[in-house]
Amino acid sequence: MWNSFLASRRKLGKRAAALLVVAAVVGLPAVALRATCAGNSCRSTAEASSNTPFCSLPSQLRKLIEHGYYDGRAPDLIAVTGRTLVGGGDAFQLPGPKPLWPSTSEDDGGRVPIVFSGSGLAPSADVPAKTRLDAVAETLADVIGLSREHPEVRSGEAIAGLASGETPRLVLQVVLKGIRSEDLEQQPSAWPVLRHLMGRGAGTLDGMVGSLPLDPAASLATIGTGGLPYQHGTTGSLLRRDEAIVSRTEVKGFGAKVVTAWSKTAPRSVIATLGDDLDQTLKQRPIIGLVGTDPIDRGLIGGNWYVGGDRDRVVILDQKTPPVEQA
Repeated sequence: MWNSFLASRRKLGKRAAALLVVAAVVGLPAVALRATCAGNSCRSTAEASSNTPFCSLPSQLRKLIEHGYYDGRAPDLIAVTGRTLVGGGDAFQLPGPKPLWPSTSEDDGGRVPIVFSGSGLAPSADVPAKTRLDAVAETLADVIGLSREHPEVRSGEAIAGLASGETPRLVLQVVLKGIRSEDLEQQPSAWPVLRHLMGRGAGTLDGMVGSLPLDPAASLATIGTGGLPYQHGTTGSLLRRDEAIVSRTEVKGFGAKVVTAWSKTAPRSVIATLGDDLDQTLKQRPIIGLVGTDPIDRGLIGGNWYVGGDRDRVVILDQKTPPVEQA
């Protein structure tokens, strides 16, 4: 899918031509994990290995799972496999291929291409290896000259030295769902356009998603907001929504429903997307649009964080039915 930002000329300085951003997200819906250790179970490695198996996971794997969890939205349990890789097992029967579960023996699943090409880039621009998807929004904000408020709520940081100071008028983001860097490396002749863009701009095949599980809704929201799932709250294509059970006079308890991310009943993003901030700063003058294949793609541009909404144009394509435009 792709989305574009066409900014107002008035406040963001002189415009050049256009900037193209390509990133990939991998995986489809999986369950998530509450990545905390009860009591003092993580303090002693000897006791943890027998009493709390989760705490014996490799530290980097544990950190990625922590980055993918948000209390009250993500499930509280996940299975992490060892040498035997397991895929699927989704009880909600969502369409599409099923992802591999997080594994202690699989270290490539979160490796993705990230490419910037076009106007607004410094001649010496470079995308370092292990740049995470949460750097995309912050880098684009730097390129277009937008100062976003409250950077402390986002983990992403702009890629140093990439912006030239010449602001593109149009920014086009292209996101490849289900594509890993390993897939590209196995078919080196299958992506000449992407290779050309990397040669003309700045890019890497060693970008990182930055969180687990590898769910597209989570990764798309990471690209859109500049934060990881533990910050933006879109932990997967399916989210838990806790609700109070209320009688006429009192709260009798709490229940939970499972809802699709970015549906009308889904909880909102915890933090704003770059598109939200751009619209808010320039009083809805930018033209922001999205062409996607699934409503979860809305995480790239947001649209419901600030009170009053916005005028973004969203078209969802389906091979079986005519395009559907959403408000």
